[in-house]
Amino acid sequence: MPKDNMEPAYIKLQNDIMDRIKKGEIKIGEKLESEREIAEKYNISRMTVRQAIGNLVNIGVLERRKGIGTFVCSPKITQNNIMSFTEIVNETGLKSKTEVLNFRRCEKDEMSIPELKDECIYEIQRRRKIEDEVVGIETAYIPFKYISSIKIQDLEGSLFNFLKKQGLNIKLSKASIQSLLMSSAHYKLFETERILPLLMVESRYFDENNELIFIENSIYNCQVYKLNINISNDF
Repeated sequence: MPKDNMEPAYIKLQNDIMDRIKKGEIKIGEKLESEREIAEKYNISRMTVRQAIGNLVNIGVLERRKGIGTFVCSPKITQNNIMSFTEIVNETGLKSKTEVLNFRRCEKDEMSIPELKDECIYEIQRRRKIEDEVVGIETAYIPFKYISSIKIQDLEGSLFNFLKKQGLNIKLSKASIQSLLMSSAHYKLFETERILPLLMVESRYFDENNELIFIENSIYNCQVYKLNINISNDF
């Protein structure tokens, strides 16, 4: 670590760790060296190492796991309005990936969704990843009449963009949000052995004529995903 300026040693260490993460020398989810190993490597005190790591934990770059060590976190993605997952991730400059877990046509009354009971619908479940880490599981229910020509390859990109190409513009979203305890199924879906803080978002999307276009039930790892809600008083 260079010592050619007057920056405190803990700042230099923070910057060096950040550079190593950006260069991929330490990957998301990987364990950082121990405080003792870092102190020996950089010829600094463990107190200095502790301060640098503590600062990086506070800003969400690293996380401490009791009895295990310190790990590199996924950067948080933030949704401020109606945006597709693909658009949100593209704004961060990170790499996203979508895996289609389920894609099937359901006949009328096969699904217990009151708003869509008179429709043949597609049930589409997708696993969303950022830099190969699972961020969320999204399950959409869309009337067949809107996406009759859709192919499984189309689902690996933005569903919003596909609908837009069909002449459907999403103008309004109504959502309910709640925390969710992990079940045994979630460990497999999120490809993890750790307990994650989960956020469940149930959304209904409408066009400019206030017609329901599709319903989506999503489960996100809220260590990574952040939803901003803007509320105004118009009365």
